[in-house]
Amino acid sequence: MNIVIIGGGAAGMSAASKARRMDKNARITVLEKTGYVSYAECGMPYYLSGYFENVNDLLHYPLSEFIEHRGIDVITNAVVDSINRKEKYIESNGKKYPYDKLVIATGAEPRISEGLANYVLALRNMDDVIRIKGKIRGVNDITIIGAGVLGTELFSLLGEKYNVRLISKHEYVLPHMDRDMGNILTDILSRNGKEIEYNSVPTAISGSPGNYSVTTSRGTFNTELVISATGIKPSTELAEKAGLKLTANGLISVNEFLQTSDPDIYAAGDNVATKNIVTGSSDYYPLAQIANKMGRTIGINIFGNKRVFPGALGTTIINVMGYQVGYTGINENTAA
Repeated sequence: MNIVIIGGGAAGMSAASKARRMDKNARITVLEKTGYVSYAECGMPYYLSGYFENVNDLLHYPLSEFIEHRGIDVITNAVVDSINRKEKYIESNGKKYPYDKLVIATGAEPRISEGLANYVLALRNMDDVIRIKGKIRGVNDITIIGAGVLGTELFSLLGEKYNVRLISKHEYVLPHMDRDMGNILTDILSRNGKEIEYNSVPTAISGSPGNYSVTTSRGTFNTELVISATGIKPSTELAEKAGLKLTANGLISVNEFLQTSDPDIYAAGDNVATKNIVTGSSDYYPLAQIANKMGRTIGINIFGNKRVFPGALGTTIINVMGYQVGYTGINENTAA
């Protein structure tokens, strides 16, 4: 069995490791476009805030664990250019990698507002966190755009050491939550004297690192560093070019066994649609724990088994000003 996996994040490395446990003789190759695999995205705001200093502490395992101990061929800095379904190979950096079974675990990319990309930093992978850590040294004033899970937690944690401003286009942070919970969070943040622009979006940014001018729907201010946390977009270009079926909202469509429209190609992680366990409908949960479970399911099914991935609840917990804030399943907004 020749297994090729595109993407070395939670889903990809989980699939590779489970496949190795299932078959000691399978040939397993992982191609990752960055220089790192198997890392803890959830720990990145804590690293940036100085809770620990060694960036390698974000790694679940070093590369040697997978290559030397598990016998998985991991190729980093490898951008996959195309998938040839007819001849069953992928192409990366001019080299062909044949497969019997293929796993697409390409994750997602930061979604940055048009016109702002040259002025903001985004946080998604190890390269990003290393870049931001280098820029954050020596600054005191930071602006964060976006009040979802990542933006709110960055705002809370970085605010322990820096002067941080948050720009939210909603009436409260964590807009996925119900209004009554949003009001509680708004009260907590206001009692801590945090600077937040609600119902506001950036309209222009100019300047250079260390001296940016940011104009929002509320006014103009200066800041030294801007971090964008305005959501993500699933990385489905390879799947789409290969002719695999996508959902109406642009995610890779998979069945209950996590097979795509091509039964020899599986997909998992932040690029696929997931069943909402409560409603039974297709949903989107770009969360590491779900990607991990998907990967393990694929590692089993890739050998002809039929383990069903049941779906997810989207359980999320973050730190907001020392409070542990979480949600799961559906709420009044999503149930309406």
